Amino acid sequence: FNATWLLAVWSYLRSAFSDPGRVPDGWAAEVEEGYVEAEAVRAWRPFAATRCQRCQRDRPERAHHCRHCGACILRMDHHCPFIGNCVGFNNHKFFVLLCFYGSPPCLRFL
Repeated sequence: FNATWLLAVWSYLRSAFSDPGRVPDGWAAEVEEGYVEAEAVRAWRPFAATRCQRCQRDRPERAHHCRHCGACILRMDHHCPFIGNCVGFNNHKFFVLLCFYGSPPCLRFL
């Protein structure tokens, strides 16, 4: 019980306080080859970048703007109110581990 609880707390701290994967400033310069910008924002095109309507910056494919954090997040899943952070590219693993390690201690008290 104590081991899974400590692993759940560790996963919570890593998912809550790590960067979810904000879009870096110079990402387009790093991928000059194959960089295509999509015409329409609502029409999804594979391997095409779009422009965020809120922050007016180019963003890569599968990046979304979080209105709570005020930034575009790479591979954004959702903004979790329990951890107070977005679940994105950099902390998705720790969020899944939090759900996995947090379930047994919670079920024990039922």
